Amino acid sequence: MFALGFGGICEITGHHLPAFVMTAVLVVIGAAVFRRIPTQAEHEMEPFHPFDIVRTAFGDPRFRRAAIILTIYGWVGAGMRPILTVLYAQLGFREAQVGQLAAIGTVGMLLGLLWITPRLRFSGGISNYRLGFGAAFVTMLLFGFVAFDDPGPWSFMLAAAGEFVFGISVAGFMLATQTTGINLAPPGRTTLYVNALMVVIGVRGVAMPLFSAKVMDLWGLRTAIAASVVIACGCALIVFVPGIDGKVKRA
Repeated sequence: MFALGFGGICEITGHHLPAFVMTAVLVVIGAAVFRRIPTQAEHEMEPFHPFDIVRTAFGDPRFRRAAIILTIYGWVGAGMRPILTVLYAQLGFREAQVGQLAAIGTVGMLLGLLWITPRLRFSGGISNYRLGFGAAFVTMLLFGFVAFDDPGPWSFMLAAAGEFVFGISVAGFMLATQTTGINLAPPGRTTLYVNALMVVIGVRGVAMPLFSAKVMDLWGLRTAIAASVVIACGCALIVFVPGIDGKVKRA
């Protein structure tokens, strides 16, 4: 709803500033509301130091394997937005259309969460990302077809299908992230592993959009799209390798 609304506001006003101002106001209101909501009880967390995160990332081969694959996948998960921005601009999509695409992606994510969560059986490590990576590969194929074949009037429909499947991919990725660190953690170190995984995802979330934007600047949009297809395919194949997790703690 908000994606549709902001896209319409940008198109009607001819500026992005009103949408940014409204977003900032909503964030402040949300912070004020949630600040007043008390929690039922304090949850104890195992203590750890920042260096423990580095030691975990380099010392545990299971976690290191997951961290490397998630970092590479960051090109698709985090670095795709700059690529899509350029793609949509080259296709001549208006702000309202981009808002519609964002809304369609959100619908895909919500439906994915509603379908996956009741059936949640993510008891592995990096293999938990099979659904997310597999859906991302389908998404990259759709975007690649739009970028390379230029289907004309079908461009928006194919981009919408890509955004919808991408939303499902995001849902699978979110649920996998909430379970992988817990499953990889030895007894008494759950908090450390969960936070270490969040650090990995955060670092690649900062680096990959900059990297993908630089690749587009140097070699163009189609090269970036082709890299996205290859990376998504590679990550999807890797997480289906038997025994990829090693020995993990079963839920």
